Amino acid sequence: MVEPMARNRMAWQLFNAIDADAIETKALEIVRQVKGTDPDDTAREKAQELLVKDAAKIFTGQLVELLDTIRREKDQTLNHDHLDKVIRAEWDKDATTNAKTLAKDFSAWLVANKDQLAALTIFYDQPFRRREITFAMLEDVMSKLRSDAPRFAPLRVWQAYRHLRQTAAQRTYSPCGFDSAGQRNRYSSHYL
Repeated sequence: MVEPMARNRMAWQLFNAIDADAIETKALEIVRQVKGTDPDDTAREKAQELLVKDAAKIFTGQLVELLDTIRREKDQTLNHDHLDKVIRAEWDKDATTNAKTLAKDFSAWLVANKDQLAALTIFYDQPFRRREITFAMLEDVMSKLRSDAPRFAPLRVWQAYRHLRQTAAQRTYSPCGFDSAGQRNRYSSHYL
């Protein structure tokens, strides 16, 4: 294992290997010029090479093996030929509860704001006028949603309702004769 003092020295040497001032100072030493003069690019390249070689001296034996072992343990292989397919994405174990809560809160928000937005007023209070709802009215509803309740993003609400619909479909039809709550299924062969 590398001791703390050696780690500090190692870090210092690695930074010096790429530090322009350290390279310049080493280049001046190589060509034996005083500070303030300009060593040529060849001297700078030679200086950086020497600084890198000096920094790399610590990377021998056990340290190299340790670094390689850590790299192998943390290495990830990406398979671009056989990509995974998402079967279902849910919030967590309580996906149905979360979906019900989101749907209930969304419905409550719509009812609470129905008097402020023309599209919701028509939808809830004047159903015979629903065909008069315009795209501009729907944009007003969306802008109010974005500003007041961003958690009711359309995709999130649709996913919640889709989850509830799929859960209801799974409960109402089960070939074994019982739904997920253990109730006898009216669509099973026991009722036919």
